[in-house]
Amino acid sequence: MNAQEKERIFQTLAGGGNRKDNFYVYALCSGNVPFYIGKGRGERILNHETCALMAKESIEADDTLTESEKKYKIDQLNKKLKEILNSVGNQTANWVIVKWGLTEAEALACESALINLLEFTSGKTNPLTNLVNGHASKLEKANPADCKTKARTLDEFLKECAIPVSELDESVKEKILFLKANQFYPKCLEPPKGSDKIDDAEIQRRLKDCVSALWHVGKKDRDWKNYYIFALYHQRVVGIFHIVKVLGPVGELKSLPGFPDFPPEERKSDRWSIKFDSLAEAEKELKSKDFELLSKELQKNGKNPDAELNATKKKVYFLLDDNVPHQLREKFENTIITRKGRENFFKSQNSLLYWE
Repeated sequence: MNAQEKERIFQTLAGGGNRKDNFYVYALCSGNVPFYIGKGRGERILNHETCALMAKESIEADDTLTESEKKYKIDQLNKKLKEILNSVGNQTANWVIVKWGLTEAEALACESALINLLEFTSGKTNPLTNLVNGHASKLEKANPADCKTKARTLDEFLKECAIPVSELDESVKEKILFLKANQFYPKCLEPPKGSDKIDDAEIQRRLKDCVSALWHVGKKDRDWKNYYIFALYHQRVVGIFHIVKVLGPVGELKSLPGFPDFPPEERKSDRWSIKFDSLAEAEKELKSKDFELLSKELQKNGKNPDAELNATKKKVYFLLDDNVPHQLREKFENTIITRKGRENFFKSQNSLLYWE
């Protein structure tokens, strides 16, 4: 293949212009048998040596890994690269474009699905040199299964991944505030910068921050100390916390004791929204980057920013702890929750739902 032919191929894959759907998924094959599945754009399919070198530098700079862990990862990377380059160098490899015209998210999903299927169908004779199974979807990441992305039989899926179902009925005497965490729970699962893993304690710490603020809670005269917050991710209970105290409306507070920190950008916007009475006032005091962040947050869904600033000041936040009755955790934690006689209860559009 000459340079002109390569140019035609990569121009076609790019689709012309600066597009978001210029990713593709490819396979390197020995004959018709794939030994590597990858995703990329541009000339990624031909540049494994350069990409492996970048990956090696990234591993060496990762302070979260021990020296033995770094050595193991680099050894595995070198082994994979050697297999690929030997096949390519001996001209025994076929380059195969599997799917193109994809966004990065679509390419990641396609790559992972192909790897999972090939590993499953090949069993112990799996020829793939990929080190990982590709990227997990949001629901896969949130699932408690040890291996997040993997092809499974239905029986294996039932045993390893399927979430138990629990029923909310008259036997539950505790007062519960259900809070939908669909938007922010995936952020709690993201590993810290420079790492590829996060422990359960940190996930729960982040989740507690996320469910703490800021909310319109309706009735102000509730006995909040007798309430428990259930954080729901697509109707699965991913966290249970006890309400110690409710602080607010925040516009009336001189300080914000115990105000949450995660997610960082959203919490910055919350504090600025409490501080400033208008977007014009915020623009005078904030750095341009910070003002852009606040302005973007306030104008979501075409809302009036000054009206949003005023609405924020009427909200409250919770101080929470982990003092939750054992029977509540045992019955409901990590279950898909339903309500007897009211099947549509959790399908409400409201962010907060009450069981009293």
